[in-house]
Amino acid sequence: MRANTWEPVQTLKEATSSITSLSVLGASLYVSSLDGHVRTYDLRMGKIMDDLVGHPVNSVRPSKLGDSLLVSSQEGKLRLFDAANGSVLQTFSGQKEGRCKAIWGYGEESVIAGDEDGKVWAWDVLDAKLVESEGWAHHKRAITGLEMHPNGKEMVTASSGKFLFPKANDMTHESDGTVKIWGQ
Repeated sequence: MRANTWEPVQTLKEATSSITSLSVLGASLYVSSLDGHVRTYDLRMGKIMDDLVGHPVNSVRPSKLGDSLLVSSQEGKLRLFDAANGSVLQTFSGQKEGRCKAIWGYGEESVIAGDEDGKVWAWDVLDAKLVESEGWAHHKRAITGLEMHPNGKEMVTASSGKFLFPKANDMTHESDGTVKIWGQ
């Protein structure tokens, strides 16, 4: 019986702070970081494109064709970047600042993000208008994960817990800690 071990083939060291998300599309690796950068690595060509967002970045998601990037940052905005030149194509705002992740809605006609209050927000990609002006209250705690099924009829959300410090040296944990599956 042979031992199977994993060895790194390459180590990418450009980020100066925590990596917050990874996405892979074809030979491209998309990386977001709290250092305020989105980095696109072309693994076939050995090239890197480095886009400075200017705020800590929570997540990056390429479009299906890889021609645009959906980026969420901690100042509470989502941006749609042109993947070829780094220009901002659209800005989405309205949700609370925080550590939200963003995803593409069905058919990439909308973008969706969660916030620190447990709300889910959605915007139309073309005009950047909120679908619901107050978001939807889905969890009691911060939304930490979002995924859309490829058919667009189901979405999964996940939430975190909240640490409370009622007395010195006594840490308790109150948790929503749920995963919810939504359907149309």
